[in-house]
Order: sequence, then C-alpha cells, then structure tokens
Amino acid sequence: MTSTNNALDLDAFDQQVIALADARIAEGAPALINALGVRLGPDLGKMKLQTGQSFQAYIKSRPALANRYDIVLVKENTPGLWPKGREYEPVPTAFGQTPRRSRAPRYLHWLWAAFAESSDGRPRYFDPEQRQIHLEDTPQPTWVEIPAYLIRSGDEPLTVPEIHRRIEEWFRLTGLESSSFLDLAAPVTTAKSGRTVLDLLISSLTVKQMQGVTLPLDVVAELSKRHA
Repeated sequence: MTSTNNALDLDAFDQQVIALADARIAEGAPALINALGVRLGPDLGKMKLQTGQSFQAYIKSRPALANRYDIVLVKENTPGLWPKGREYEPVPTAFGQTPRRSRAPRYLHWLWAAFAESSDGRPRYFDPEQRQIHLEDTPQPTWVEIPAYLIRSGDEPLTVPEIHRRIEEWFRLTGLESSSFLDLAAPVTTAKSGRTVLDLLISSLTVKQMQGVTLPLDVVAELSKRHA
C-alpha cells in the first residue's frame, strides 16, 4: 500500500477502510472505528504520522469516506461507521435501571491463556478460520491482532477480573462476538462455593502445558465438583 517514496497511498488506504467497514455493516451492525483501527494494523499509524490526524478526523476529511458513511454513536464513547443517510437506531437502555449483577463469563481456555500468559511484549494473533492463537512475526492478513498491551506481562499479578476486562476490551476493539468464545461446557460455580479445583488447575498451567495435558473424563468430572 506504500509508494516508492515510502508515503502511504491514501486512496488505497481509503479502499481498505471501505472494504473492512462494508463487511461489518453487511452483518447488520455499525463498523466500530476502534475495531477498524485494529484491523488496519501498521497502516493506521502511518496514516496518522503522514496526515497528523486522528482516525475519526481523517474519515471526516476524506470524500470517499465522508460521502459514504455517517459516524454514529453505538454506545457511550464508541463511534462507528454507518451508511450515509440510512437510519440507525441504537439498542435502547432503560434510564435509571440498575442492571443485575451477573456471573463473569467463562471463556475458552485457549483464549484466556492468550491474555493471561506473558508474550514478552509481543502481540498475539487470532486465526478466525482455524480458531487458533498464534505468536508470529509475520501474521496472515486474515488474523486478528491481540495487542501486546492487553496481554499480561510477566511481572503483573494474575487476577481473574483484570483478564476478563482485557478480553472484553479486545471484543470491543475488534467487534468480534464474545458469545462465540464462551466455554459452554465449563462447570458452573456459585458465589458461595467459589472456584473449582479444575479452575485452579487450568489457570495455573501455561499454554504449552495445557497442550500436553490429558485427563480422563472421570477425573475431570471429579475436579469440577470440588471447590477450593
């Protein structure tokens, strides 16, 4: 996408934005600007350096984008792109309603490990086709980046709420649906019983260790019944 003088081809960059935004809009939802930024990767930084503009300001300044999209507020502080002139109705929320406290979701162990296991300051990548996590210097174009700042560093404490917060931030940035990453077979615990022994075992293992561990089903069932 760069020319011979290393300047970013802004017209080609616009077309990349359009392709990503239209793909998301085709699914019936606005294309979140933050999510687009993540998918644009290094080219976003090049654009900002070359133009001196934020991504949102750039979109407003480029006719190919400004004439194609409206910037709508999907939720508080979360703007997205929506087809120009098409009515957009965000999901309403009840004013003054106190939401119920819900149990934190249980995500698939390989996704959890991608955020909980240190990567030495390097980003990881999610392969949506194979549903695998990679730590590569040359990611494939279809892979979705997990930025290094969302991955726990080696000197940070491992806390469940913080890892959940980072995973949910990644969903917000990328626009991926969290429901497709839930571990529906995970044992359910109550606030009274606390974490199961199986929970503690899984959270204590590294990615490589989890790949090499095999437990009989009767052992898994027994560990899921016992609470720490």
